[in-house]
Amino acid sequence: MPKARIAILTGLSGAGKTTLLSKAGKGFRTVNIGDIMMAVGKGLGLKGGRDGLKKLPPRELFRLQKLAYAKFSKIPGNIVLDTHVTIEKGQRLGPALPHAFINGLNIRTLVYINAPSESIVARRRKDRGSRSREPQSTSSLDIQRTIDLSILGYLSTHLNVPLYVINNADGRMGQAVRELSSALRESFSSNGD
Repeated sequence: MPKARIAILTGLSGAGKTTLLSKAGKGFRTVNIGDIMMAVGKGLGLKGGRDGLKKLPPRELFRLQKLAYAKFSKIPGNIVLDTHVTIEKGQRLGPALPHAFINGLNIRTLVYINAPSESIVARRRKDRGSRSREPQSTSSLDIQRTIDLSILGYLSTHLNVPLYVINNADGRMGQAVRELSSALRESFSSNGD
């Protein structure tokens, strides 16, 4: 069985990853690693929603990530992995893309959805009814973005894959969808197999 071709889609919570992806076209399957972690966690007795994963002790979160990535690695086809680079809990940032778990996957591209910190804060306020996110200041979002992009820059070089940074500022969704669609088409093309 051929290895899945994977595009990793990342960005801060509230940047618009899932919204853009829902409009980006066809030819791929979307998998959210948080959903797999929740399914695995429920089998282990974990209660609560995806936002509650941030509250787990680091070792328990790492164990859950390991099980989820093992399950993910068996999914075939063209896959967009909707995830984060880091997991924020207060002043602590933990890894959401542990090298040990993504090494060996057929990653074709990395995509970072970016939006101004002020827009992310406003979008998160609108999500309060459906999500249980800890509030973050614009300065802590700026720090997390810088760290995320540094990690992605390293992974891009290490994995020898392109990194796209797509601006999803307010009023720019149409252009961001076109840029994401183009990046995914390139990622899943048969060239370079």
